[in-house]
Amino acid sequence: MLSDQKLNHIWRPFSSHAYAANALYIPKFGDSKAYELMVGLTQNYPVWANHPLLDYWQGYHRFGAERFEHEWQKMKVLGWEIRLDKNYWSFLYLPDGKACRIFVRFLSGIKGRLKINILIDNDSDVQRELELRLFFSPIWTLAFPKHKINNITQSTVRLYQDDFDFEFKTKQLKFKNIEVISSLNYIWFPNNIELSSNPENPISKEKMRLMIETKPFIIGPHEKKELEINVFPTKDAKNEKLGKWPKLVMPDSKNLAYEHLWWEIQHNQQYAKPKNQTRAMLTSILIPARQFGKYYLWDSGMTMLGASEKDTTFVEDHLSKLPNPQLLGSDAYTVVGSFIPTPIFAWWELYSKNRDKTLLQKYYDKLKQLSDAFYFWPESMYSAEHDGLISTPRNTNGMDDHPAIIWCEGQVWTWDYDKPLPTNPDRVRRIGKQPGMTAVAVRLAKILRLAAYQLAKKDDIQYFSKLIQKSENALNERCWNEKLGMYLWLTRDDGQLPMYGIDSCYPLMSNSVSQIQRSRILEKLFSRDDGFWTKYGMTTIPPRSEYFRHGYWNGSIWMAAQWFIWKALINNGEMKFANALADKLMHLWERNHNKTLCCWEAFPLPDGEGKSNSRFTGLTSTMLSFSHARRSPGRVQFSQDVLAKVNIDKKFTNLSAKLISPFDKVKSGFSAVLKPNALYEIFIDKNLKFKKHTDTYGYLDFAMTIPLNKIVTVYITKSSQKD
Repeated sequence: MLSDQKLNHIWRPFSSHAYAANALYIPKFGDSKAYELMVGLTQNYPVWANHPLLDYWQGYHRFGAERFEHEWQKMKVLGWEIRLDKNYWSFLYLPDGKACRIFVRFLSGIKGRLKINILIDNDSDVQRELELRLFFSPIWTLAFPKHKINNITQSTVRLYQDDFDFEFKTKQLKFKNIEVISSLNYIWFPNNIELSSNPENPISKEKMRLMIETKPFIIGPHEKKELEINVFPTKDAKNEKLGKWPKLVMPDSKNLAYEHLWWEIQHNQQYAKPKNQTRAMLTSILIPARQFGKYYLWDSGMTMLGASEKDTTFVEDHLSKLPNPQLLGSDAYTVVGSFIPTPIFAWWELYSKNRDKTLLQKYYDKLKQLSDAFYFWPESMYSAEHDGLISTPRNTNGMDDHPAIIWCEGQVWTWDYDKPLPTNPDRVRRIGKQPGMTAVAVRLAKILRLAAYQLAKKDDIQYFSKLIQKSENALNERCWNEKLGMYLWLTRDDGQLPMYGIDSCYPLMSNSVSQIQRSRILEKLFSRDDGFWTKYGMTTIPPRSEYFRHGYWNGSIWMAAQWFIWKALINNGEMKFANALADKLMHLWERNHNKTLCCWEAFPLPDGEGKSNSRFTGLTSTMLSFSHARRSPGRVQFSQDVLAKVNIDKKFTNLSAKLISPFDKVKSGFSAVLKPNALYEIFIDKNLKFKKHTDTYGYLDFAMTIPLNKIVTVYITKSSQKD
């Protein structure tokens, strides 16, 4: 991945709100003065179809694919192929289902030149009339600063702005008009977008932009057309020659669903100040989707988990920009959304793959700070008085309409459902002690303890061991409900709360449960009678619960929660269940993507049709974790309690591994993707234990017991025996 920090006069697809194809011109990387260019397309005939320029809240949860049936938002726009190392990115416009596809591609140079290429493929029997507009604006202000239009012809627009002499040139299109417009007066800028919380890029419905209009053009039935616009912000850019367009091979229909998710992850970056320095320069930070105007900590970690399957440098770049809780103080809990330090999971996933100790050394102290701030809230560091159960600001756990949150917050609140969830009778906030977040804190502490073990930090090993023991004792003594077979929230006023969700099963992930508790939680997870298991995955709230609603998190399948349960199953050696869950989720994802080409945020019951944001990567990126674990050659999975050194030959015929669990005896799952449709022999400590066939992708798995602090060797070899 290219290091932007070393470059000036670059273009990037960074934005906090742009729904349409966009490019951000950054004259000096890190400086707040940058300019955004957005491409708006309208189909005038045979049917008028348009799209918003900005992502919006309209019908946020209620609508899924049907939102594209409305004329002013009918044209779907998707982030598409992107190669930032090649200074290339693209967007896909669909004005009429899949009958006409318009690819808007960007290629930039190192001196500021930008080439915009529009490829139109009208694979239909109708003639179409299309119209293109460019919208140009400085990001640091709502006003459009003093400027001068130096020239406008059918092929050239010249604009002098803030010491830059911008020139727009085209041969195939014809410019017809240029004017400064207020976003308030144009349908492309819906007035109910989320107002920006990024002070470096203020957004409001009154923001002024320069609009450059072109004359309408015709594309005939089954015609293909290529159009081009060049943008030169400097004199040097006018003399710059660009390379060829990257040759990219479109993935097949199944892989496209995951490759597209990776593209959208890279598109969903914002040019803003990170929360780790007081006088930081602007840089790229992760956002959950284009409509969101700020950084969310727990979304960023789940995004990095998926990205860890694709690009180590990308993940490390964003690990370096994590918020600093000691610097931010109490603001740390309000400026980053739900304060759940999931980036630690991504960090450990990377280390488990590549065993690079420099990765541990580089980020250990920063991630320990985040973990402590999460564990000890409302303090930001160690407190001996902490009882071991985790509470969070505003009772957040990432699940907005979780029944226990609504009860504790004391506010009547619904999300598109008629019957409100119950609140506490005093209607004032009660601080909940959360079993789910406690389990997350325990798992993070166990990860950091393993890292401390690798880095020979003996004092930290003792420190984390004490936290783990305190929390696990508190979980089992105070949160476990024998009658329900679940861990429950509790408050000082209410004791245990009867409303539970999938987070009540997270102690399975932290391995904080007894064998009996493990069995009861598994029974609840996979029961369709009173549990979480459905045709499409696991719901946030059991469908037959009196607290179930067709809401936002409540009533839907969310991929972040699925990842926690999937990891819990691997951590406990329940590979049959882990595979059933992963395969169900992959089928759901592929079905929805094949139908709509969208990366949906959530999948509500009863039909599992994608809803909410259509280009969401904040919590859905874990789909890359599932798909790579099941299909990517060479990918290996094992318990988060285990350290493993794995070697696989280039032909994927032999695998050798050494595993150790330094702190507990564990039953660990183990999976690998080797040669497809082959018979393998599996040796544990030199003893032949299994013979297993790989599936059509090369996947096999098994479970094994790893004793406390004893190295276990695994050898998997392709059998010479004929089937």
